[in-house]
Amino acid sequence: MSIKLASAEISRFLASSDPEVLCIRGRWGVGKTFAWNHYLDIAAKMNAVSVARYSYVSLFGQNSLSDVRSAIVENTVPVGDKNGPNMDSLGKMAEQGARGLAKLAKLIPQAKDYAPLGERLMFAMLKEQIICIDDLERAGTGLSKIDVLGLISELKEQKRCKVVLLLNYEELGADQSSFDAQIEKVADTVISFDPTPEEAADVGVDPTTSFAGDLSKHCALLRITNIRVIKRIERHARRLEILIGDRDARVLKQAIHSMTLFAYAKYQPNIAPSLAFIRKYNQVEDIAGGEGPVSDPAWRGLLTDYEFGRVDEFDLPILDGVERGYFDEVVLREKGQAKEAQLQLEDQDSSFSQAWRRYHDSFDDDAEAVLDETYAAFKSSIAAISPLNVDGTARLFKDLGRPEQSRELVEYYVANRNERRDFWNIQEYPFGGDLRDPDVLALFAQRYAAMGPEQYDAGELLVQISRNRGWSESYVAYLATLSADDYYNLFKALRGDDLDRATREALRFRHRGPVGSPEQTIGIRADEALERIAAESAINARRVQHRRSQA
Repeated sequence: MSIKLASAEISRFLASSDPEVLCIRGRWGVGKTFAWNHYLDIAAKMNAVSVARYSYVSLFGQNSLSDVRSAIVENTVPVGDKNGPNMDSLGKMAEQGARGLAKLAKLIPQAKDYAPLGERLMFAMLKEQIICIDDLERAGTGLSKIDVLGLISELKEQKRCKVVLLLNYEELGADQSSFDAQIEKVADTVISFDPTPEEAADVGVDPTTSFAGDLSKHCALLRITNIRVIKRIERHARRLEILIGDRDARVLKQAIHSMTLFAYAKYQPNIAPSLAFIRKYNQVEDIAGGEGPVSDPAWRGLLTDYEFGRVDEFDLPILDGVERGYFDEVVLREKGQAKEAQLQLEDQDSSFSQAWRRYHDSFDDDAEAVLDETYAAFKSSIAAISPLNVDGTARLFKDLGRPEQSRELVEYYVANRNERRDFWNIQEYPFGGDLRDPDVLALFAQRYAAMGPEQYDAGELLVQISRNRGWSESYVAYLATLSADDYYNLFKALRGDDLDRATREALRFRHRGPVGSPEQTIGIRADEALERIAAESAINARRVQHRRSQA
């Protein structure tokens, strides 16, 4: 049954004053409890609930009918009251008093025999209210499904209550046949809660978020009907918005698109493509019959329909974050900034992406035209082209019979791309294992070796570490080569906020590694430099003391 029909039946149930039993069953995670609470809340706000009191009870771990009866009474609240029972009438006051006495009796050994009596007394007073019983399939071993149905029948027939039973029918196991025979005698209405992906997204995605439209569309495209999964995806999206929402809107748009797929793969592994498959998937190679991953064709079809070509350098920290459950803020912000810069370059010259679109968008016999266009576009767009795209372009030219131009393009890229030494280190490149063109591998390695050790401005490096709240191994290795004299000269030359940041970060490295590590070496030498500065004058001694207190 769709959400629309289910909501109409739930609304009718809530508005009717007749005692009755409504059974809502559906797969785990489709949102039975979420939807029930949602429509109950709406009805309560509209004064469209026929009774005044409500109790929600989960049977998870409950082992006896006595436990269930106690839970029903203890969880009874006025309909729509999120803060628990009130004391507006003597009747409610009496119930509260009885409840308190029963709880107190449990805590006093001498009065323990009075607890069951108090519980029975409270249950005897219960009547004409709504009771939601959830998680029947997860009841403890001491509580049989048939006994629960008997209690539900008692609540309806003897206490004139309205009872809603929520359960995952598929998890009843061997009890399914006996349950089917009994539920028809107990329930007045049985509905199967089976929302469409679009309905699940409408229920699961908060419409007040800035990304609600995109997220709903992504979840529907992936055919996600598990509302719990949708809410998890939404939480990730909120976090991404906090971390990179200040960038070009297209950065967050890609982040949420990719993250939705990654989270689907993690949280529904039995039906989604695996994260390992997604990590290695390359649509271009798959289409071209190259060395793309071999797996369920339906997965490749899903990714094509979802318009996901492959994990890029910006996607990678998002995938890693979803996989481990949290995002690396420093890396994600850094990659978000790089993605924004790439988009701005592409805005200035989109010829390279347009050339590849010509490759993808037809079956025309136009190889020469595609290669000519790509050749010209490549040279004008190298600032926006990643090493991975260099590799793909080089292999395309070789596959289509232009090996000389293939090498020429790689040579041009290596000669004209002005980057730090680490950029050319294939071993550190996240997709280094995907680079397979021999010219790319050889020319990148040559450029890396020819540049020699990386040279940095140490003061700028420490300020950058402070602002980005992160650092690479190459940064640490370089800073560890500096002597105490180097740090002395560095600190004496800096001014203002840069001085504060540099001294603070250098000192903090004392606690970022074990004894003898490069991290500790940085901190020790920086401290020696500050000790020397403190000895120069009384005012510098005070300045150094203040900065040490901040580290």
